[in-house]
Amino acid sequence: AASAGPTNGAAAAANGGGGVAGAALESAAWENEYSMKAVMRLLVVAETAVAPAASIVTEKLTSTLAKVCANPRNPRFNHYLFESLAALVRCTVASSSADAAAREAAAARFEDFLFPPFQSVLRMDVAEFAPYVFQILALLLGMRSSVSPGYAALLPPVLHHSMWERRGNVPALTQLLEAYLRVDASAVVGGGHLEPVLGVFQKLLASKLTEGFAFRLLTVVYLSVAQPQLDPYVPVVFQLLLTRLQHHRDRLALVERVAAFVGLVAGVRGVDYVVATVDAAAAQPGVFLDVLRHVVVPVLARASGGLAPEHVVPVVAGLAAILASVTVADRLAPDAWTEAVACLFGILQTTPATSSPGGGASAAPAAGLAALAAAEVADEPQAGDFDNAFSQLSFGATDGDAALLRGLPNDPFAGVADLAQVVHHALAPLVAAKPPFQTLIQNAQVHPYAHPAGAAGSGGPSSGRPAEAAAAVRGAR
Repeated sequence: AASAGPTNGAAAAANGGGGVAGAALESAAWENEYSMKAVMRLLVVAETAVAPAASIVTEKLTSTLAKVCANPRNPRFNHYLFESLAALVRCTVASSSADAAAREAAAARFEDFLFPPFQSVLRMDVAEFAPYVFQILALLLGMRSSVSPGYAALLPPVLHHSMWERRGNVPALTQLLEAYLRVDASAVVGGGHLEPVLGVFQKLLASKLTEGFAFRLLTVVYLSVAQPQLDPYVPVVFQLLLTRLQHHRDRLALVERVAAFVGLVAGVRGVDYVVATVDAAAAQPGVFLDVLRHVVVPVLARASGGLAPEHVVPVVAGLAAILASVTVADRLAPDAWTEAVACLFGILQTTPATSSPGGGASAAPAAGLAALAAAEVADEPQAGDFDNAFSQLSFGATDGDAALLRGLPNDPFAGVADLAQVVHHALAPLVAAKPPFQTLIQNAQVHPYAHPAGAAGSGGPSSGRPAEAAAAVRGAR
């Protein structure tokens, strides 16, 4: 197959006769993991050339899936089987990407092929296969422009609390819910599913193991759903976050996630809205500033290794906007404002100057298959730290946490490239209007928070990007 070239190899795989791939598909009943891995590789190398024979390959793969459902005894074989299905979805739907109608038709054909065997997997309660099924469903839905009737019927069972009891399902189910919201949030809301989605968020937030998925889901909800439909729930969301912070106020991962979400809300609705909503949720004026000073700033200042890539832009841009707000600047004590700006400078110290994580335009759903093909899929699929019942498909739906904001319609920081300039543009008007704040910025430059241990350029008070940002602010006068 290799000597015949990738297209001929894919044809052999598709037709199931002759060559390595043909033998692989015929021997699938014996769960030959090496043969199934060969099928996966041939599909990946062939890319869109396999599209004409996709129905034949899909039929053989789903037939194999039906056989192994009864006794899923070889985890490696099973993993490569689902990787092959995911790669086939990417290859086939991508071949129709130039024509929206053809793309929708290709996605619909795959729904017809895959929904019956996937429904059987879920009905038979094959726990090992459910996370794979949800990942491929998320991948396929993400390639559509609307929620089909089949997916609409699937959403209520997906939101049922029993589906989320198995921790191995959580990452894949989160991907699937994100796909629903990205494709057509109005359909989710119109179907009366917004409250159940937020109920899932509340359930995930309650555990440290699932907390990260809670914030992923919350971010996609907030940036996908129309604000008038979401506004009634925002105070309750902030109440939940404040309660969580009250019990885990020193945990960096939680504080970082909360700060990133608050930054996004500030970017979308403005700082005054955030301050007023948080204070109202706590039923106590001044809570927002207290949390900012006594929780957020001291904890973020400890992040000597830098923030997670998906949090950098919303934290920096959001915190800069908050500190530049006259409402906050006038109410926050000068030393507290200085500490907060120093913390902001410290985050800049630990962030590469060229990084622009999180924002940017959405990538095509099938893009990057060649890059994925160049990376070696593990010979022995390993579960992540989360749960031993979940293995991420290399050709599945997710692009990772760093791409979380990509393509979301209401992302207030899309296209942000230079974080030092973001800080400059936020703080310069405040300094111009209130000159005493220039002295506070100078004090912030030499504050320990501005130079976290281990950060690049932390050797002196004038080194690194804090000096650049501060100089730019002073020069704006």
